[in-house]
Amino acid sequence: MKLRRIIHHLAMTHLVTAHLVTGISLGAAVGSVSAQERLHGISFMDERLFIPDSESFNDGSYISSGVGLKFGVDKGLAYLSGDYAGAVIAFEEATRTYRYKAEIWVYLARAYFYSESPELAKQTLERAKGMMPDLADRLWNPLIGSLLSEIRQRANQEQIQVDFYSPDQQKILSLFRLYIFLEDTKAAKGVIDAAHQRATGMRERSTMVAGSSQATYIDQAEQWDMLAASLSSEMSLLGEQPPPAPPASVAPEPVPIDVAAEQAAERERFLQLRIDYYHASSSEYEELFDAYLLRGDTRRARIVAERARQEAASLGLVASVAATIQDEEEIKQKASTMDSLNKAFDAQLSGQP
Repeated sequence: MKLRRIIHHLAMTHLVTAHLVTGISLGAAVGSVSAQERLHGISFMDERLFIPDSESFNDGSYISSGVGLKFGVDKGLAYLSGDYAGAVIAFEEATRTYRYKAEIWVYLARAYFYSESPELAKQTLERAKGMMPDLADRLWNPLIGSLLSEIRQRANQEQIQVDFYSPDQQKILSLFRLYIFLEDTKAAKGVIDAAHQRATGMRERSTMVAGSSQATYIDQAEQWDMLAASLSSEMSLLGEQPPPAPPASVAPEPVPIDVAAEQAAERERFLQLRIDYYHASSSEYEELFDAYLLRGDTRRARIVAERARQEAASLGLVASVAATIQDEEEIKQKASTMDSLNKAFDAQLSGQP
């Protein structure tokens, strides 16, 4: 996108230069009728958009101010390169030095928009409208409408994330701010309800687990509650009534953490990872098999036995292509150990359900 903007900027610079060389004035060549035609279907995002000059614009004073030259440089070095914060500073200064160049105000609004400040982008267009009311119907009002439409589309996209996926708190906050910007109170209330629902969901999950997992869900529920309360306060400050919070549910009594059981479960996960993805030792196979069998999990114990059989077969193939006789003997010994281990596992599982 940045590359396309730079190429377009260079192309337009070349076009303007060519017109100046042939003595054609771009401002004089475009009449009010053709300008109106080019503004049909105006889009805030269209950087090829023809931007007419206001009746208040004075070409002589604009040139003498030096704003035009600096604006062109700033647009190329800051805006087109993606330094929107730098572009905002440069374009704000340009509007203070010379107020009646509509193009500068349009690019200032876009710089604010790309800096994720849609409210300031809208305010910029409204300020420009106050400076140059003769362009209200031809430029400023359509641009404001297009900007609002663009924000609405983005809000719709983020709403999909909230409706069908598991959004983080930043996405919820961002969507709420977009609806506030659009003055869509009903949708903003829906976002607060979504935060409440997330808190309720986390609290319900905490009743299904214990130990550290339970504490994590309870903590997340409290964070979602705080976000919902913060959004509700923000809505109240705007003079709107936020949706009521759901009845407070009683937090589950924390289940004491069995440290030994937690450590044993973590050890099992580690050993299973070693057996599944690495060349675990025979002692690691034996340890995990015994742990599963001890707690009556014969399904997982059978999986360990099968992994041992597969490892023995794999080592047999590796031994057949070993580089030296010594390597071949060492690998065969490992294969034999795994094969014996597999047979021992099968014997212990014999008769087990």
